[in-house]
Amino acid sequence: MHYTGLGTYQSCSLAKNFIQHVANVGQHALLLKKAHTMVAEGKHRQAALTYIELAEAGISTAQLNAGTLLNKHKVFDETYFSHDLHSVSIEKGRDGDIRVTRTLRMEMNSHLAFNFFKMALTHMDTRDEAVMKLAEYYYYGLSPLE
Repeated sequence: MHYTGLGTYQSCSLAKNFIQHVANVGQHALLLKKAHTMVAEGKHRQAALTYIELAEAGISTAQLNAGTLLNKHKVFDETYFSHDLHSVSIEKGRDGDIRVTRTLRMEMNSHLAFNFFKMALTHMDTRDEAVMKLAEYYYYGLSPLE
């Protein structure tokens, strides 16, 4: 009604908000409930994958929940992203032995959580909490951008 101005004033922004709400209440709401149940059961990896899928679809609650879950629990270990996360250094010791060391450059859970909090900034219903989470990242020096 707001989109066409039928019986009320025409407002595209208000119509967009209502259409988005209806879309969020559909099939996505069932998946959100399923992911919430998985978190309660301790299945953090499956829940995170569900939240990530919904977050990429633009569901604001899923973006915030994915960021919170990744921030709170170590969902992905280094075996998931090992080729991107490690730097290799080769050193020759005093005794002539060659040592190869792999050091972890970045914590992927933190990096993904940071990005999902940034995504949640674009939605009015999750903006306040996302701002607080990002402020914590910057205040404590946890931002992956540093």
